[in-house]
Amino acid sequence: MGENTKRSLQDERAGKPVVLMVDGVAHFHGYMHHLLTYNDLDVDFMTAMSIEQAKLRIDEQTPDLILMEYWLPDGCGCDIIDYAESKGLSVKYALVTAFSEEQLASKGIRERFVRGAHSMIRKQELCVLYGAYVASLLPGGGKATNE
Repeated sequence: MGENTKRSLQDERAGKPVVLMVDGVAHFHGYMHHLLTYNDLDVDFMTAMSIEQAKLRIDEQTPDLILMEYWLPDGCGCDIIDYAESKGLSVKYALVTAFSEEQLASKGIRERFVRGAHSMIRKQELCVLYGAYVASLLPGGGKATNE
C-alpha cells in the first residue's frame, strides 16, 4: 500500500468509532454492516472470522466495540476478551448470538461473558434493536467526531 493511500485511509478513519465484528459466518458480517449503515452510524467496521483474525485486527487498530459470537471456528469468544485485557485495552464487548440466555447459562457460558461483556444481542432480534444498541455503546453515539 502506497504512503498516500495509507494516509488517506487514516484520514478517512479519523474520528470514527471502530467496531470489530467477529463471527465465523462471512455473510453475517455484511448483514451487520448493512444494519449499521441503515441506522446512519458512521463507523469504521472491521471483521474477523476467527479468534486469531480478531487478534490481528485488534493489533492493527483498537476497536471501541467488539461484537462477537460465542462459538467461533478456533475457540470461544471469551478468548477475545482475554486477549484485549492482556493488552491493557479498554474496549466494550457485546455477545451477538443465536443462543438464548437460558442456553448460555446451562452451558456455563453466561458467567464468563458477564465478566467482560456489556450485553448480549440475540441474532433473532437484530433488526429491531441492533442500530440503537450499538449507537448507545459507541463514543459520540456512532457519529464521526471530526466534522
